[in-house]
Amino acid sequence: MNGAADGIYAQVSSDLAALAETDDELAAVLAHELAHNILHHRLRLDGLSVSRGLLASFGRNARLIRQTEIEADRLSIYLLSRAGFDAEKGMVIWERLGRRASGLRDTTHPQWRERLRLMTVERDRLRRDGNIALAADLAAAVAAASR
Repeated sequence: MNGAADGIYAQVSSDLAALAETDDELAAVLAHELAHNILHHRLRLDGLSVSRGLLASFGRNARLIRQTEIEADRLSIYLLSRAGFDAEKGMVIWERLGRRASGLRDTTHPQWRERLRLMTVERDRLRRDGNIALAADLAAAVAAASR
């Protein structure tokens, strides 16, 4: 049960799509995967020789992949909003996924409670500041990760 982004296409498994109970939830998953493409995560990780195979869950690989997940989560809130979806309603799927996987430790993704906390911060910031704050933060994050 997952989604994937290869730099061109974004896809969601049928199991994950079936887990979505609303259009907002399905849009949240798609927005997350699209955000990976928009932010060129595949290209960036490849350029840094990050392993996505057996070694993905360890050390530097896990840290860099986790950073791209956080960036994609943040941008997805803006994408949802701009596309007319309710980001708050969309975030429900991440809680549902997190509760299903409760007890499992995935080092390449933030824990679901932390993920929801960060998305909520982003949602609140979008309401307060608009799109400007995200653009500056993500540009800085991409520049820092590329060093």
